[in-house]
Amino acid sequence: MIARCLLLGGAFAATLALTVEAEQAGPSRKAQTTPARRDTPAAKPQAPLRDESPTAPKVGEVRTNPKDGLAYVWIPPGTFQMGCAPEDGECDADESPRHAVAIARGFWMGRTEVPVAAYGKSAVVPDGQEGADHPVFNVTRDEAKAFCEWSGGRLPTEAEWEYAARGGRDGLKYPWGNTISHEDANYIGTGGRDDWDVTSPVASFPANGFGLFDMAGNVWEWVQDDYHDSYQGAPSDGSAWQGSGGAFLRGGSWFCLPKYVRASNRNLVAPGARRALDGFRCVRDVAP
Repeated sequence: MIARCLLLGGAFAATLALTVEAEQAGPSRKAQTTPARRDTPAAKPQAPLRDESPTAPKVGEVRTNPKDGLAYVWIPPGTFQMGCAPEDGECDADESPRHAVAIARGFWMGRTEVPVAAYGKSAVVPDGQEGADHPVFNVTRDEAKAFCEWSGGRLPTEAEWEYAARGGRDGLKYPWGNTISHEDANYIGTGGRDDWDVTSPVASFPANGFGLFDMAGNVWEWVQDDYHDSYQGAPSDGSAWQGSGGAFLRGGSWFCLPKYVRASNRNLVAPGARRALDGFRCVRDVAP
């Protein structure tokens, strides 16, 4: 489905910020801490695909990549159900059928979306950014891919992204449970922990079960896969599904309603789209 919150080309217009400010009080940029996750509803754990060897990284282990200066979290191999959760009544047709995916090899994923300061180490930072510690936006898929390759990694596949977003908790609407508030993520409006009308500094909200931040909201995230209007015939091994021409973004953004920051939601755009809502994070197949 093409429409996902609002589609914006180029740098976002001043009228966009004014629209949000008309409904909410201006942001009071509070000091950043790493908050603790509150208790969440029980969910079926994702099954480990195989036992890890004694020397394998541990779930949630963090290492810093000296090239881009960013922290990467170990995501273990495992199996999960990809797509619309059974009790989620807000799914679109392209989120079905729900299907089993086996991630045979673990990988290292950026603990946060790529912030402006890191992006500037290898590329010209697009105009209109919110701050050095905010996620970079207004980047195309090819630009995101180029940064990841420069840093020694790649973009995640769509299956890898959803597996990581769920954080070991299968069958939920959001990475943390089935309800959402501004204590959980940066989506449209402000309130609670969310003081920001546009993007928030990375890691401003609680991490998920794998130790990843902002897997819901803040900025949409590019993945490798091309567009398909359902999961009929989708790979079951976590590999990228390519060939149609359109591109997918995942995770929702600061200008999305809650429906669009759900873990299974998918957003179709042109691969060359450059929007004030879109950023990315990288993955690595080898440790930094």
